[in-house]
Amino acid sequence: MTSPPRTVLYVPASRRKFLDKIPSLPADLILVDLEDGVAPSEKDAARENVRAAISSGVLGGDRPWMLRVNGGRLGVRKEELTLVGFAKPTIVVLPKAEDPESVRTLAARFADHGAATAVMIETATGVACAMEL
Repeated sequence: MTSPPRTVLYVPASRRKFLDKIPSLPADLILVDLEDGVAPSEKDAARENVRAAISSGVLGGDRPWMLRVNGGRLGVRKEELTLVGFAKPTIVVLPKAEDPESVRTLAARFADHGAATAVMIETATGVACAMEL
């Protein structure tokens, strides 16, 4: 992508039928959500849906896409770090970013898989650390 996207579409990874429609969607950039758009009881199924979408060619290829992982005070889950390595999204989105050192460490890991990192500042602590983030 050579210019900023005009349209970004959030797709909850728990909805496989939504993921399957991605190739036909006219949005400039797709954000596949594993975080707030997915119920806690559906997190494992959502990760499997992303794996299936990569394997089937629905995600990946030349079309840039973002993967929004679970974040916040509990950090990114090991299963999602593994998924980033498998899926190789263009950008990994870290929601509820608060700790600059954790963001730097994760960004380095994501970069090893060819992904850039975007942070979402959603808490008072994140706002207080915004310049460092």
